[in-house]
Amino acid sequence: MYQTIPAVYEHGIFRPLKKVSLKEHQKLLLRLQIPKEDYEALLENLEILNDQKQLDRIHSALQEVKKGKTFSHSDIFGRPQPNRKESYR
Repeated sequence: MYQTIPAVYEHGIFRPLKKVSLKEHQKLLLRLQIPKEDYEALLENLEILNDQKQLDRIHSALQEVKKGKTFSHSDIFGRPQPNRKESYR
C-alpha cells in the first residue's frame, strides 16, 4: 500500500505534517521526493556551477569577504537577489 504523506526532516527524524494511521514503532519504507520548487532552485544553483564567469565573481567576492569587505547580491551577480517565488521560475 502506498500513501503520500508530507513530512519535515528535523533533528534526524521525519515528522509527518498530517495525522497518520500507523502502529507505534511500525517499520516503513520511505521514498523521498523533493518538492518541485526546491528541485528547480537546486537546478538554478547547479547552473551557476557551470558558468565560469559566475564562479569567478563568487570566488573574487569570497576573497574580498575574507579581507572584511561586504557585498550585496547585486554586487556579485549584477542583479538584485530574487525573492523566493521568483527564484523558482
